[in-house]
Amino acid sequence: RIVAMVGDGPKRVICMTCNSEHNFRSPKAASKTTKATKKKAAAKTRTGAAPKRGMAAAAAKEATRLAEWESRTTGLSASEFTKYSINVKLAEGELINHVRFGPGYVAAVVDEKKVQVMFRDGPRTLAHGLNPG
Repeated sequence: RIVAMVGDGPKRVICMTCNSEHNFRSPKAASKTTKATKKKAAAKTRTGAAPKRGMAAAAAKEATRLAEWESRTTGLSASEFTKYSINVKLAEGELINHVRFGPGYVAAVVDEKKVQVMFRDGPRTLAHGLNPG
């Protein structure tokens, strides 16, 4: 409940939960929006060349990643892919077929229970070798 206003905004309020009176604090969601809005405004005031170059470099990097994924996974028979299971122990470079993400290859073994797999939509960290049997 608003007790005092300054301009168009509340200054003092009474909390409806605990009935205490205190200075108005804006909700956290609103403050995050304000920070995001400030960042967007700052980006617009900069010269347009630097952000465009960064975006072009990111697009080129993504195109290179996608081309590598295609060269490693397309045109191969289904028998060359291991069906992914959390129980299967995987090695770097191994081809897998995930029921949700589709074909991919093991880009890196993170540790004995995690691997990074490159799929068409990007890298994913998956568990492996949890219950080999």
